[in-house]
Amino acid sequence: MRDELKYPRAFAIQKMVKEACINYNSFDEILGYIVSPCYLIEEHLLYDKDGNSRKEYKVVFPRSVDSIYYDYIDRDYIPDINSYGECKNAVTVDFITYDYEEAIKLRDEKIKDRVFNGTNLFLPLEPIETYNDRCTEYMEKIEKYQQRLNEAEHKEQVKRKIKTPANK
Repeated sequence: MRDELKYPRAFAIQKMVKEACINYNSFDEILGYIVSPCYLIEEHLLYDKDGNSRKEYKVVFPRSVDSIYYDYIDRDYIPDINSYGECKNAVTVDFITYDYEEAIKLRDEKIKDRVFNGTNLFLPLEPIETYNDRCTEYMEKIEKYQQRLNEAEHKEQVKRKIKTPANK
């Protein structure tokens, strides 16, 4: 069924999210980021009040993340379009690319930013040796997940050419 879908494919940064609860308030905690192929559903050009523009993309990731085990859930997600033509399971991202290496670089920058700003709850600031060991363990978990995802979702499925009304 996946092979029948004609949605463009690209790479995007997928968040590894864990639901947390403190004082009866639940929130999503970002554990890390992963590069995943995705279905590109919509592309929007947005403007702010100063006239600056930015792009947003609605995508559907083919796998979801099991944040407890740093693994993917082995289920194919495909775009789920409702009767209004809206994709119910799309996620908004601000970056897509057709180059896997470019996506990996951005993922590593996001992870470093989280680690060095101390925003990851699993990496408390401790003596530097312990902190470095935890950073290494953390990156090993991320890389293990990335490898397993790459085995399930081959990079070759992402193609650069997107059909537009002008070049159909």
